[in-house]
Amino acid sequence: MYLASLRIAVDGASNFLRRAASNTLKIPDIICGDFDSVSKDTLEMYGKQGSKIIVTPDQDETDFTKAVLVCLDAEKEKQVNYDVILVVNTVGGRPDHVLSNFHTLHRFVGQCTPLVLCDIGCSASWVIQPGICHKISRQRTASWCCLVPLTGESVVNTTGLKWNLNNQILKFGQLISTSNAFDDTSSLVTVKCDSPLLWSMDGSNIFN
Repeated sequence: MYLASLRIAVDGASNFLRRAASNTLKIPDIICGDFDSVSKDTLEMYGKQGSKIIVTPDQDETDFTKAVLVCLDAEKEKQVNYDVILVVNTVGGRPDHVLSNFHTLHRFVGQCTPLVLCDIGCSASWVIQPGICHKISRQRTASWCCLVPLTGESVVNTTGLKWNLNNQILKFGQLISTSNAFDDTSSLVTVKCDSPLLWSMDGSNIFN
């Protein structure tokens, strides 16, 4: 069971929450975005229920990036430290949205609490920072994982994978590690790289 200390809905996602409303689904603490896709009725309903409405009109940033900034401002205001910023239902659909979400992950590397993109029942993705030995517990039901460089090339070392990397260079146009898998004999995966690396994995049971 995961309890969020802050819940943010971004623009049109508020419409989805309204349609999916139930006794167990709490209202968002904050609704933010440029509000080009949320309905007026949805904003009014949540505003009356206590959600804070924050307009973020800057068209040079995506709603996702602006939502992270809003989240970090709230963290400072409340003087708390989040363990993780979990972003739900962010992968799939339009490729430009997927790429912009990965761009936002890269933008905040080392600047804030880890960001994890999660499509419930599908995948989980985050950025592995360079120079750190990143440890990932093996998900025994996970069927795949991948490692993709985000800037140019990355020299990568891994343990605990079916196809490990030993000082190998990952680079678009040469080699990227997609459709990799966990080693059945290991309970832990380690990854070390020298430039930011996108890690994605099967998330079908990651929150069970």
